[in-house]
Amino acid sequence: MVLENIADFELIKKNWSRVFVFGFFVNTVSTITASIIFEPAAGLVALFLVSAAAFPLMNRMFEEEEAMDVYGQPSFFARHAKILKIYSGFFLGVLLSTSLAYFAMDAAHANNTYRFQLSALRSASINDRATGAALEPQTFDKILLNNMRVAAISFLLSVIFGAAAVFIVSWNASVIAVFIGILAKAAAAPFGFGVLSAPGAFFYGLFSAAGTIALHGIPEVMSYFVAGLAGGIISVGLSKEKINTDRFYRVAKDGATLFSLAILLIFVAAAIEAY
Repeated sequence: MVLENIADFELIKKNWSRVFVFGFFVNTVSTITASIIFEPAAGLVALFLVSAAAFPLMNRMFEEEEAMDVYGQPSFFARHAKILKIYSGFFLGVLLSTSLAYFAMDAAHANNTYRFQLSALRSASINDRATGAALEPQTFDKILLNNMRVAAISFLLSVIFGAAAVFIVSWNASVIAVFIGILAKAAAAPFGFGVLSAPGAFFYGLFSAAGTIALHGIPEVMSYFVAGLAGGIISVGLSKEKINTDRFYRVAKDGATLFSLAILLIFVAAAIEAY
């Protein structure tokens, strides 16, 4: 199968770009499928399809991470850097695919397909901040509470369902991607969507979005990755190891350390965004 070839676990571990291609491919196919069959909620259904496709791969990675925790190989950061790279590649693949899809659709179709993501953007006031609209400043406490809630959900989903936090990763990628699409459409509007203007407008939207949200967005998204990783490792530990054993305690210690790191990243992101 094409999907199995792209998502070959041993090859993905050696080549970060393969998981980027995997994320891009499955999101594109999922978006097309959802738009045809589940049009009223295509933008949300596509994420469930993407998550289902990525679930086996992410679970396999959690199992390997848990095994390295049990046997103490190698250092803490070396053990977990690889899976964070894979999460990042998947995130960027979904983000690029979704932003291209939003940009390519006519306004009515795009707004209908991604209405849940647009609602999230309005709630967060990201689009208004980017376009310079007057807003009441968001407080540090409000931002921190919201980000903590998302990280906690990511952690709990992973503990209960294994790699289910991949849905949170996909959701955040899609919201940021729609924001990129909005800026790209705004840049292209004065010139039309011609062969020459469209690519330039898209990359303008990409870099404008990055400039708007990168400082707080990178640690915020990374905190969700790390929280999901912490929960996934503990989930595998609960299923494979006996509780009250040294092997399980080693896994639980690594999971707790990772979740503490996620909390730290959330504080950093909230401080940057608020101040």
